[in-house]
Amino acid sequence: MTKIPLFNIADRTIKEKDKKYKYADDWNIGISLASYGRDDASIPFHGRNLLVNKRNASISDGSLEIKYNNSEKGMGQDFVINKKPAGSGDLKLTLHINTPLEFTAGGNGISFASASSKTEMNYDAMKIHDSAGKTVQGKIVKENDSTVAICVKDSAARYPVTIDPLSNTPSWSITGKNSSDDLGDLLGYSVSTAGDVNGDGYSDVIVGVPGYFNYTGKVYVYYGGPTGLSSTASWAQIGWY
Repeated sequence: MTKIPLFNIADRTIKEKDKKYKYADDWNIGISLASYGRDDASIPFHGRNLLVNKRNASISDGSLEIKYNNSEKGMGQDFVINKKPAGSGDLKLTLHINTPLEFTAGGNGISFASASSKTEMNYDAMKIHDSAGKTVQGKIVKENDSTVAICVKDSAARYPVTIDPLSNTPSWSITGKNSSDDLGDLLGYSVSTAGDVNGDGYSDVIVGVPGYFNYTGKVYVYYGGPTGLSSTASWAQIGWY
């Protein structure tokens, strides 16, 4: 959604001429599995029929199945490799990336950012396990501007092996500033919904800073709105914990 209302959409008394909007940048990301196997024996992925059941979907070519689950956490994706591929070296899944965004890859994830360095989506939190539930070591490597590889050390793994990354977009975040209010004061040690404090129809969030001023303690309230939570505290209170 690129046209975001800056007014209470539940308030039907607002005239059309008084409605104001914020326009967000449009972006898209395409991630497709090109092949899997090993460097000396790569297998193209030939899955064709996507099966959809409510929040779940799957596609398979018989040897490898991709499962999707759409939840509040993001779009979960499982690569399930049913049989150990032939060849030598690590198991390797080659992903093609198609996006106007800049992306970096390494460790257990990929991060996509706009030209202004704003993070638009993360493809991360990758977990790998075998059929015995044992954790299998692996990493994501950027090969070039359009290709990423998931490399898995599967020599001791029992198949099927499942690779589980998650696509998600940050809904809201705040960062402690280099000031007496936040530096080393445990900003965000406790976080909770505050209900609708200001009565505008949107939920608000309360954030604790227990270490503020030699553990005097402080709390912030961030008001919600049609574009999400404010990045600046709308209310603060100092008090003894």
